[in-house]
Amino acid sequence: MHCQVRSHNGHTVQALSEAYEEIKDDLQRKKDEIENNLLTKYRDLLSKENKKQTALSKRADDIELQIQAHTEKLLGSIKEISEKTVNHLRAEKSKGLREIEKSKNEIERKITKIQQKCNDNSKA
Repeated sequence: MHCQVRSHNGHTVQALSEAYEEIKDDLQRKKDEIENNLLTKYRDLLSKENKKQTALSKRADDIELQIQAHTEKLLGSIKEISEKTVNHLRAEKSKGLREIEKSKNEIERKITKIQQKCNDNSKA
């Protein structure tokens, strides 16, 4: 049974079923608007953020690989310079030791010569 009164003490009264249908329709429109507009926008934003995340991760990985390659190149260059420097040092050491040995031999020869002269003079 439905209430048939449409006005009450000077104001209009709406049937409960009509009010329910209006509220239901209004809520459905709002729900549709949220689903079609707001949720779509947020899904688009999420998609963009996912793409940015992927791009950032890839770029960071690429830079990391470049850093590693550059580091390896630098380490190779440093190792090469180190080996050349050590080899140069060894050559200079060897050259210096030969010169010292030559100088020692010359000094020993002079000492022997002086001793011989001293011995010759003491015999005379």
